[in-house]
Amino acid sequence: LQRGARHVYRVPLEAGQFLYLTAQQRALDIGLRLLAPDGALLISADTMNGSFGIERIAFVAPATGDYSLEVSTGSDRPAGRYALTVAVLRVATPEDSRHAAAEKTYADAEALRLQNTADARAAAIAKYREAAATFQPLGLRYETAMALFSTGILQLTGGDARGAAVTLGAALPHARALDDPLVPSVTNALGGAHDILGDLTAAMAQYHEALAGFRSLGNRNGEANALNNIG
Repeated sequence: LQRGARHVYRVPLEAGQFLYLTAQQRALDIGLRLLAPDGALLISADTMNGSFGIERIAFVAPATGDYSLEVSTGSDRPAGRYALTVAVLRVATPEDSRHAAAEKTYADAEALRLQNTADARAAAIAKYREAAATFQPLGLRYETAMALFSTGILQLTGGDARGAAVTLGAALPHARALDDPLVPSVTNALGGAHDILGDLTAAMAQYHEALAGFRSLGNRNGEANALNNIG
């Protein structure tokens, strides 16, 4: 997959069907877009997990038709791969509908985050928290971890290091339970929060844990970031 190119997949769905699709990023940062049969954008996903971990789509089809999934990358020198998996395809249950609604809330938060203003960050944080509050009781640990991680990053950006430390600390057990590539990103950010708060012992422990995690993944960008934090 080259920058500027798109892989497009036909996704036939019947009205009321629930689609939960994941794309495992293997050293390749990708974005997903689900399009309606008429080409209108329904939902997109390009989260703050970088080139590792999953992007996902959760959607209940309002009508029968041939939908389209677009996969693209903004990487200048893409060297990795991705793997698509249809995790769930069935008539939507009430839980599925809540899952899809939470993903729409998460997508709204992502759009607000990209505006990069104080007001938009505050609105995005509220949306991420709303999504996390639905993901967690549904047992969606990765989605919960990402919503909390994204909240924590925006809190750090907005100068709320203490709030970020609490939120990132809540995200970490979910990521650890999955042994997910998100773990070093969370620990690195948590180290940053403790660094700002003046707890250098905790910060350095987290930076070093993040460094080891990034190295085990082969995540060079993450490794460089952790090394810069260690100084």
